[in-house]
Amino acid sequence: MKIHIVALSAIGLCLALLTGCATTPTRYRQPETLVSPLNKLMLCVQGMVRYPDPAHPIPDNQLIEEAKKLNPELSEAFAYANVYVQHDPTNVILLVCPTNRNIAWLEDASWTAGVDKHHFRSNPPSPARFSISLP
Repeated sequence: MKIHIVALSAIGLCLALLTGCATTPTRYRQPETLVSPLNKLMLCVQGMVRYPDPAHPIPDNQLIEEAKKLNPELSEAFAYANVYVQHDPTNVILLVCPTNRNIAWLEDASWTAGVDKHHFRSNPPSPARFSISLP
């Protein structure tokens, strides 16, 4: 009888842990997990920059928020990060930094394939500033 109680308790504990893990949005707290969402964010922001709607212009400081509205998955992905934008009429650079630190995690330029800089791998940490310049 004691074995059944222990086994059921262990199963219950495992299920509780699994359920808790499934509902906690921790998967994007590590910078390497943001590479794929950053590619999606880049496409969205670049589209808004290259093909602006003259009737509804989006201010530069609202580009990221507008992209998140268009793709709610991006809101979850970048919940623990700040994303900064630099652009000209055709090119975009995005810089991703953790919300609570003044360091850079990732940096991407729209005119290249893939994420350009994985700052989170550098030692010492890279400062939270753009290192890529617009062409």
